[in-house]
Amino acid sequence: MRKTTFFTTLAALVLTATQAFSWTTWGTKDGDKKMYLSVDTGYSSCQYNAMKRGAQSWNAVGCSGFTFRQDNPVKIDRPVPSKDGRSHITYSSAGGALAVTYLMNNSSSRECDMIIDNGVNFNCGPDASRWNEYDLEGVVCHEEGHMLGLGHSSVQAATMYYAIGAGDDSKRSLHQDDIDGVCYLY
Repeated sequence: MRKTTFFTTLAALVLTATQAFSWTTWGTKDGDKKMYLSVDTGYSSCQYNAMKRGAQSWNAVGCSGFTFRQDNPVKIDRPVPSKDGRSHITYSSAGGALAVTYLMNNSSSRECDMIIDNGVNFNCGPDASRWNEYDLEGVVCHEEGHMLGLGHSSVQAATMYYAIGAGDDSKRSLHQDDIDGVCYLY
């Protein structure tokens, strides 16, 4: 009887903990609660606006006080990732992923570089993605979550879930799990 009670209690605690903290953290938070993002000047306005909308999703979370700020666009003519004191977003090969974020500086002023794979068929508009397109806004929103310090979530509906399928526009909107994560950090 005591053994059954112990395992039942342990299972209840594990289930409760998983529901409360489905996201993980990745490094430290940005100390001043502002991250300046510089976008390569080679982007189309459609691509640029999709990236901006992704950042606005995180900026709209009222409990965090965190803000993505627009840095001056620059022509990125150096290898990315590269530690230079600025956080950049650029198109290149992401090594088989849709996009990847590199943590360059994990101090109180976080520096990250994001690479979006230039060989992927992305939809960058606010309209719905077709079955053969990946949603750029949702992918960027996920990667910006990493820039904030969030790891992956075990909640499939969350923006910070590790995968997204073609035609899936649901990662544009933050799930409560994403909001809980950023509010915990900031």
